[in-house]
Amino acid sequence: MLVLDNVIDADLVAVWLPAFGAAQVIISSNHRQAHSLGETVEVEVFTPQEAVAFLQQRSGRVDEAGALSLAEEVGRLPLALAQAAWLIRRQHLDYQTYLHRLRSLSLAEMLPPVPAEGYPHGAAQAVLLSLAQIGSGGRVRLERSLLEVLALLSPAGVPRSWLHRITAHPELAGKVKGDGATRVDAAIGVLADASLIVVSADGSSVGMHRFIQRVIGDSISGKSRLDSLLITMTGWLEQCGPPLERVILDRSDRDAFIDQAATLHRRAVKNGATADIEAIRKVLHLQERAGDYLQESGDLDRALALHERTLSDRARILGADHPDTLESSERTAFVYKDTGNFLQSTLLCKQTLDGRVRVLGPDHPLTLDSVGNLARSYELLGDLTRAIPLHERNLADSSRVLGTDHPATLTTRNNLANAYHLSGNLDRAISWYEQNLADSIRVLGAYHPDTLTGRNNLAHAYESAGDFARAIPLYERTLADRTRILGADHPYTLHSCNKLAHAYASAGDLARAIPLYEQTLNDCVRVLSASHPLIATVRDNLAAARGSH
Repeated sequence: MLVLDNVIDADLVAVWLPAFGAAQVIISSNHRQAHSLGETVEVEVFTPQEAVAFLQQRSGRVDEAGALSLAEEVGRLPLALAQAAWLIRRQHLDYQTYLHRLRSLSLAEMLPPVPAEGYPHGAAQAVLLSLAQIGSGGRVRLERSLLEVLALLSPAGVPRSWLHRITAHPELAGKVKGDGATRVDAAIGVLADASLIVVSADGSSVGMHRFIQRVIGDSISGKSRLDSLLITMTGWLEQCGPPLERVILDRSDRDAFIDQAATLHRRAVKNGATADIEAIRKVLHLQERAGDYLQESGDLDRALALHERTLSDRARILGADHPDTLESSERTAFVYKDTGNFLQSTLLCKQTLDGRVRVLGPDHPLTLDSVGNLARSYELLGDLTRAIPLHERNLADSSRVLGTDHPATLTTRNNLANAYHLSGNLDRAISWYEQNLADSIRVLGAYHPDTLTGRNNLAHAYESAGDFARAIPLYERTLADRTRILGADHPYTLHSCNKLAHAYASAGDLARAIPLYEQTLNDCVRVLSASHPLIATVRDNLAAARGSH
């Protein structure tokens, strides 16, 4: 039997392999190139059950829950578990005490080599040896940068397509010559061959074992690189996330972004890995965007929890009157509105407005936005006696400060028309809607999202007035445009489907209303979160239409 241990160069050892005879050859290596030398037997980490049994047997401590927590902390890596168990037994520690020290002290101290077991390195040192083998300097700058990035992100992995974009950030990846995607793929190959990263079976995702993340993450902190790295990474990740209007269609990128934002928040904010205010602001901005993604896709429970956490973090770290905190307050109010908690939404809108008047002044564009948001909150509470004067004042201030054709002024005018509509003053509402739609087409274009919203609102006013001859064609045109521009599964498109079906039903055309409601309900259930209010609205409308049939 010939044993070749810890092979790092397949070409070097190939000449030592017997060409014939009955000899058996065993080769150990953490380099993927060794696969070419013979039949491969993968050595995986322990299963949870194996890890718990191993720890309890080696340490002499019978505590399944504690053993499992420790096993997961080191990613169930056999070498790390053996070294942890030896230290626990030697120092007579319980799992909780050891785990606390493992998280707060150096890995070299808490995972030392085990005497008489034949392996001279601690688990962390073993990782660093693999890291040293890829080299140093400008020649491997990209490889080193990818390791640092992956060490801070989710161990579940990062889309390979996102890593291709990293070369557009020289402050992160250095100057990369030639085709960036090709160079990144080559670097991924080098790191995977050294067993420092893991590539998914289909090659679309790249991750890193959580223990290796800890080792490299500790080295990043030691080099005082963490703050600048977080700031640069957040800019790169923000570009990788899908536009808000595509979060329903680009579900894979949406979910990956939410996962990465949560990971960075856990590392940088929750665990206090950085005290740099700019880095924290950037990380919280990513978390806020993740909340917007969840809200847009209809997952309102998770969206609310995420926005509330961001608001709490910003108030605690930045202060209640910081512009970022006030932004969080308003965004959280929007989610409360979508969940139907209009009272809490109004309270937060009032709080935001007071803060912006105090910090920015009454004529700042963000303050004017907050006035409009508070007025709409009063509408939802049914308090039109406060909503309409507030809208009228806001329109006058927006026209004076921003100009009559500014998009924010057009939005304010649309909001005022909606308040008139709710008050039953349909003539005035229709007049304002018609004027605003014409101005929106002239200023923004016929297919701008705000223009489509204005057209939908005008159709609704016509429907309320019983003018179905004008309402239904407008609804149909808006639905067609939203389907073409946003896609059939976008929430705005589904809203348009519901509105058109409602108009058909109101006009007595149940033969068209009921099938459209049925299709819309199926699409809502398929696309949106179960808690999204549109599902209940469409279901109720369908039941009413069937009851009238």
